[in-house]
Amino acid sequence: MVLILSVVFASIGTGGIPGGSIFLLFMVLENMGLEPEQTAMVVALAIGINPLLDMFETACNVAGDNIGNYVIARRNGMIEPR
Repeated sequence: MVLILSVVFASIGTGGIPGGSIFLLFMVLENMGLEPEQTAMVVALAIGINPLLDMFETACNVAGDNIGNYVIARRNGMIEPR
């Protein structure tokens, strides 16, 4: 339960930060009980694919922002229903 809560709360702030998921990964691996050497090895492997992951994270963040803006604008009558 602690792991789930820490990931949820940490992921809220990492969407808009390039490379923010690396810090999230450090925190999750530490909470899982890995030793610092093991954590460093996993993070070193993850850094190689991080640019690809960042692209998907950014796309999801932008899509979520757009959907949220649409819903709020629609509820406030700024957008006419079709």
